[in-house]
Amino acid sequence: MADRHAARGMGCEACHAANDKTRPVRKDACLKCHGSYEAMAKRTEKVVPNPHFNHYGDRDCTTCHKGHQQSVVSCNACHQFDLKTP
Repeated sequence: MADRHAARGMGCEACHAANDKTRPVRKDACLKCHGSYEAMAKRTEKVVPNPHFNHYGDRDCTTCHKGHQQSVVSCNACHQFDLKTP
């Protein structure tokens, strides 16, 4: 994900609070650009199943989306969905 953001001209400070790369990125940093969790569910409404509309509810983005490593489909801990997570 970091490379995707960098390619769009975003520096580390766009996601890392106070440019502190030792602390994890929090959901509020993601939602500053990506809108509310409900808006993300709307954006992915045609994905089956919709990863942003699930029985866990409003999750932390980094549960699935990883900035500097391969992202995961956390739902696959219990299910087997063929989803691609950026």
